[in-house]
Amino acid sequence: MGVERAGLVDFGDAMAKLRQASSALTGVVGVCTDAAALVTYGSSGGAPWSGSGDVWIELAAGSLNVFDTSLAQMASIVNANFASTSAPIQANTAILVNVTDAGALNFTPPLWTQSIPAFVMWNFPNATSITLNGPMWGTIFAPFADVTAHSDLRGNVVAQTLTVTGGSMDWDRRYTGIFPWDPWGQT
Repeated sequence: MGVERAGLVDFGDAMAKLRQASSALTGVVGVCTDAAALVTYGSSGGAPWSGSGDVWIELAAGSLNVFDTSLAQMASIVNANFASTSAPIQANTAILVNVTDAGALNFTPPLWTQSIPAFVMWNFPNATSITLNGPMWGTIFAPFADVTAHSDLRGNVVAQTLTVTGGSMDWDRRYTGIFPWDPWGQT
């Protein structure tokens, strides 16, 4: 026996708010004092990362560490490691990856988040569709996009639609990081 009750959820309004939040998350650094640009170093350890090759990541303690990037830049990462000076990743020291490419995206996720998926959110504010061609470690936030996964999902998915053609889904690795800022504009 089912129970129906009209008007419990206004899905149009809910999706509009999720889309607003996704767009707002790309500008969180500079708006929120508890958000910091992710610090990256190149293979020499102390020099800034060139945008390709090996990268060392240093997290700011007690901050949402934001990495604004493109698919091309993500694909250019050979190895990613946490610098010895990095704060440990935890709920109040999490990572937000803003993948800024627009339109239909083919994405092969990097493997550097496989040990920390509960503290990594992948935001796709400009994507209309995303095809995942490898296992995804972390939560996908893509309320404008239709997402197709051809492999494992290790986290939650917020999307316009979700199609899974292979692999397994592991919701127990959902995002548990703390956003120190309300992207809906309510402080």
